[in-house]
Amino acid sequence: MIRLMIVALAVALALLITTPCAEGCSCTQREPVDFYCNMDYVALVQVRNVSEPFYEDIMEQGPRQNPVYDYKVDVLQDIKGTIYSNPLLTWKPLLQARSNSGLCGVTFLPDKVYLIMADFADNMKPWEDGLVLTSWSCAFNRYIDISNLQVASAEVQSILSFLLSRNFTCENVAEKRTLAKFFAQRSHSTLEKDLGDLSALQEKARNTQTDLQRNVDAQAGTDRLRKLLKAAFQK
Repeated sequence: MIRLMIVALAVALALLITTPCAEGCSCTQREPVDFYCNMDYVALVQVRNVSEPFYEDIMEQGPRQNPVYDYKVDVLQDIKGTIYSNPLLTWKPLLQARSNSGLCGVTFLPDKVYLIMADFADNMKPWEDGLVLTSWSCAFNRYIDISNLQVASAEVQSILSFLLSRNFTCENVAEKRTLAKFFAQRSHSTLEKDLGDLSALQEKARNTQTDLQRNVDAQAGTDRLRKLLKAAFQK
């Protein structure tokens, strides 16, 4: 009886050691504005070509569960940054992404249009150098159906609605996040006083030339976004 218990325990330990742990992708709940402000590049693109899968580690042993794909894309419209400022990209702008959704991978389909939010990163092909665009499932990439251009334009503007705010800057977003966290930690009475002080400061800021100039710049950005979206969907 004791011998059987020892054998059972040994088998259980062996299975525990040899069985891989389950992995999954967990995305922190964030708004589109957070990704926009923290990523290198935002654009409307159309996927033109998808490569055969490859792997970052060509010497990897065992089953390969996270293949990578190259996506050659046509840029319909830059929204943040410009892909053409990167001289190390191939003849067509190159987007790379891992495909295993359980490991935060993302898949793009050929001939489809996407609003992408991506970073510049080292080429994941071990045999190639240079920089490419890279993205993942948490990065708020969105498929845009362009069969109805008016609906498509409205959808993009809805996702990027924060750009239409007259006083939008990424610095303002960061400041608001910090203030919200700060106020959440204060007592109710202290909060009322701080809010009063903040209101007075904001009123003073609205009367400064700097704040007026920011409003002018933000309005110009709003007008530019509307023109960019119109141009993108008319191509």
